[in-house]
Amino acid sequence: MKDKHPVKIFTLLLLVALFILLVACNNSSNNSDNGNNSDNDNNNEQQQIEAKVTDYYPIKPNAKYTYVGTGNEFASYTVYVDYTLEDKVQYKKVNPGTHVAEIVSVKNGQVTKLYTQGEAYYREDYLRNPNLITLNKEEILLKEPLKSGNSWNLPDGTKATITKIDAQVNVGQGSFMAMEVTKEEIDGSKTVNYYAKGVGLVKSTFIVNGIEEVVIGLQKLEENAKNTIDIRFYYPNVNDDKIYYLNSKISYQTNDITRKKIEEAYKSTLTDALKSQGLIRVLTPNTKINFLYLTKNNVVRTDISQDFIKELNLGAGYESLVLKSLTNTLAGYYNTDMVHLTVANDNYSSGHIYLEDFQYLYADFNNTVELK
Repeated sequence: MKDKHPVKIFTLLLLVALFILLVACNNSSNNSDNGNNSDNDNNNEQQQIEAKVTDYYPIKPNAKYTYVGTGNEFASYTVYVDYTLEDKVQYKKVNPGTHVAEIVSVKNGQVTKLYTQGEAYYREDYLRNPNLITLNKEEILLKEPLKSGNSWNLPDGTKATITKIDAQVNVGQGSFMAMEVTKEEIDGSKTVNYYAKGVGLVKSTFIVNGIEEVVIGLQKLEENAKNTIDIRFYYPNVNDDKIYYLNSKISYQTNDITRKKIEEAYKSTLTDALKSQGLIRVLTPNTKINFLYLTKNNVVRTDISQDFIKELNLGAGYESLVLKSLTNTLAGYYNTDMVHLTVANDNYSSGHIYLEDFQYLYADFNNTVELK
């Protein structure tokens, strides 16, 4: 009879080997899982570092941002995208107290505010006419790498820091995971801005002594929105030799040319009903406004086409009223009182009226009559 002990020993060794194999596989699986978790964390961090400022501060033509604020009567405001050019955007910010023009560039890994102008009640394209302004001190709003702890110094001696990369923000427009940027003021107060991917600024808080004094949140983001220009058009009346005006609104979108919008509206606003009351046109049918802007000396500079003189066909008295109406309209829009008018880049000369070099026309709003 053969001894069965070798079989038992072999079976025992086999079981031990299987046990060791199972333990090894289990450890390998755990290590693999741990490795995957670590890889995921690294991947998330890497993805955040690779994010671009253009993700968090997109330039959106025709966008309208409505912000609602608490803690200050001027905290709520609306932002319109007036102009865009390559990596720059010009905003019109409107709050209950004023209108502000602001230029921001988004390039070279940072978002930089280049220019701010208060009391900007008229619309001017500074992106394509940079000679009209003097840039203010630059202020970096957001800067790569987009990771917590990245900081930069500002011209006023303060410092801004990315303090969170995944801050939960809840505002009227929705819920966002946002980039939190904290600006530490010299007086110890703080301004905290939150930027969300694909949207831009979604929330701002102003903190004094640890208390949120003012909180502003994005209530609504509208795509393909329109804004309006408020303008007062003046017209002569041949029945009483007075000048009448009509308050009007001109609708526009991003990059629409202001002079063209004014030109079109000035012609179309004079309806047959108004003509029947004795009002006469100011811009003749083929007249073009070649350029229109406000100089640094607060003078409206404009040039119109030769068609104006060719088609006017009025006596000296009515021609003078037409020029006064045009002057009042343009000066009133820019909130000034002087207009430098030329025709086809030459001095105004109609046979009745001649303007010398740099001879300005002056607005006169006295004794004008509102059309009801």
